[in-house]
Amino acid sequence: MIVPGLGLLGLGLSGPGRLGEVLAMTGGVVAMAGLVLLVQNATDRFDIWAYAGPWCCWPGPARDGGWWA
Repeated sequence: MIVPGLGLLGLGLSGPGRLGEVLAMTGGVVAMAGLVLLVQNATDRFDIWAYAGPWCCWPGPARDGGWWA
């Protein structure tokens, strides 16, 4: 998941306009999910999804990035 995510991120950063934005965002999400899975697999700590799950699905400012605006 990490390599395809980084590939999409690279395409998105080099792509023009809206398509580049969508590819970069998708690539970043896929790459980060791959990194989380890599760390979980290396440390055998799969319980951290209990903490990550609610934040990724929570509606509103956290999901839309409103806290950084």
